[in-house]
Amino acid sequence: TPPFMAPDILTGQRYGATVDTWAFGVCMYVLFFGKFPYTPTEPTGPAMKAAILAGAPAPSFRTAPGQQSLTSDALAMSQALLRREVRDRPTADQALKFSFFTSAEDPNHTYGSLRPMLHAAKRCGAFDLPRGKGGVTKPTEMDTHLFSLRDQIHAAKGGEEEKEKGSTAPRTAPEGDRR
Repeated sequence: TPPFMAPDILTGQRYGATVDTWAFGVCMYVLFFGKFPYTPTEPTGPAMKAAILAGAPAPSFRTAPGQQSLTSDALAMSQALLRREVRDRPTADQALKFSFFTSAEDPNHTYGSLRPMLHAAKRCGAFDLPRGKGGVTKPTEMDTHLFSLRDQIHAAKGGEEEKEKGSTAPRTAPEGDRR
């Protein structure tokens, strides 16, 4: 998905696992700031890819007015995960060592709700499925694979349950459970 693509993917150069830390950085940015780090004027895949490649408009790393400011640990982690140079971007192991993850919670600190950030993330389309022709939601290959696995698991469990009951009738997921 374009908003989560690291610059190294888009330039066609050889890339490694740090593209995943970039994608995680995008997720964190959306949660922290309520928008994608690279947000072009035109919200299309090609425009998003061009903005990421150009590095412009650059991420602001600023919270919206009225929103609780980030801790220095959260800000440092967010900035590190979105480093454009592969050699400067942390690996997953390095990222997990950031004080954001390792420091103990301050019992005297009142933590805000993620609700405003989740609503902002939803408004910018972070949770939207791709749309096909006619605006119909189009499941991704991963969705299709997950649905298939779910159906296999339900069938296997159903088969075990039916054997215990002495029935040989196949069990299917209820119609409302399918996408």
